Amino acid sequence: MSISFADFAASGRDVADLGVEIEGMDLEGVPGRIYAHPGGPFIQREGDGWFLILGNEDFSGDLADLEARLFEWAQSEGIV
Repeated sequence: MSISFADFAASGRDVADLGVEIEGMDLEGVPGRIYAHPGGPFIQREGDGWFLILGNEDFSGDLADLEARLFEWAQSEGIV
């Protein structure tokens, strides 16, 4: 699967509970955005901000910046 960054960002959808959408992770009650496909890569919502975990690193900040970082990672992993 290969998509452009614009298509990846546009695929994002808000979810009230990532725990319902993502199996095998302790995300119950955590809101966020899921990208590309159901159960796909995600960014967590933290209060008025955004939070992303990739491997052993975590990032917080502007949604657009985190989307770019997530897209690059998802491409490197062959997810998108």
